Amino acid sequence: MNQHFLDGNNFSLIVQGGGQRGIFASGVLDKFLERNFDPFSLYIGTSAGALNVATYVARQQGLGFNFVLNYTTHDRFFNLNKFIRKKQPMDLDWALKMVLQDGAIPLDFNTATNVLRNGKHALACVTNKSDLQDYYYPIFTDQWLDTLKATCGIPMLYYNDITFDNQQWIDGSVSAAIPVHESHRRGFKNIVVIRTTPIINGIETNEATDFSINQVEKKRKNFEVNMDHYLKRIGIFKEKHHLIHFHQKLSDKLNELKQNHEHTKYKLNNQRWLMDDDHLYRLVTLQAKVSQFGMSSEMLDIIIAHYKNHNAVEDFLTNPPDDVNLIQIAPDRSLSSRPLLSKKDHLLEDYEHGQMVGERFLQSVGYI
Repeated sequence: MNQHFLDGNNFSLIVQGGGQRGIFASGVLDKFLERNFDPFSLYIGTSAGALNVATYVARQQGLGFNFVLNYTTHDRFFNLNKFIRKKQPMDLDWALKMVLQDGAIPLDFNTATNVLRNGKHALACVTNKSDLQDYYYPIFTDQWLDTLKATCGIPMLYYNDITFDNQQWIDGSVSAAIPVHESHRRGFKNIVVIRTTPIINGIETNEATDFSINQVEKKRKNFEVNMDHYLKRIGIFKEKHHLIHFHQKLSDKLNELKQNHEHTKYKLNNQRWLMDDDHLYRLVTLQAKVSQFGMSSEMLDIIIAHYKNHNAVEDFLTNPPDDVNLIQIAPDRSLSSRPLLSKKDHLLEDYEHGQMVGERFLQSVGYI
């Protein structure tokens, strides 16, 4: 085995979310389990990455794959037509019941507890709704279900309040899509990251684009030109005034950012939970009707925080601190699946790709 994994160095494992694209990480981790590979002392996951961490620590090969393939694709979990026409949000509560002790695919708490002895920790990243900062909670505790709901609770799609420790919580991806900073804060110098976007020569591929104030305003203006056609196409033309109101608030927020960060650019990744423009505008158009956030500045703050966080994470991954040994495990290509509404054959393809990449990684470190 590679000397790094033999000389007593503490390694952390960081697992990105990405919704259904997390099935790639499921493939990598299932290959690790198949080969009995686990040199880690700290495990941190965000959103779908937290569920992948949980199944890995519980030594349940195939559970994450099963959950994504058979439950997140179920109409009960999310149906875009019902969301638009009937205001039916994501049923995250139903999906997570499947991993309860009496559920269809229960998590093995006993095994996880044994694995986490001797100072190991498995954490999920959640975002505080008030300050939009990242916080980290143990996955295998009495409040584990609320913790998983919080880390996976996409604000635009999941409307139930998630409250514990006298605070409200939302999707961990808002504040730490890939929580490498927390690993470093905890003193870990050896960090393994499983991500869902490809990299070439250490740089993220053009699946991510530079995000600037002017570019967002250009997107906004382009959408407004085609707004009437768009709203007629999806059958919610009467909500046009809500969308115009949203755009005005967005412009105000962007002007604030201009004043505070005149030369700042952010990395905007198309595979994130905001999905593409078409899906984004479908969602925000409905907020005045069905979401607790409405068209408020609160939702805009969440979106901006998400983008700013992504930029900080990419900076860390591209230029890690001098004292950090950073290893990234990433797909060789853009994944075929999407954050939501993926085809099952695409999910299966990305899972198998994850297994292949995981096998290759183990070979590269001399484990097999």
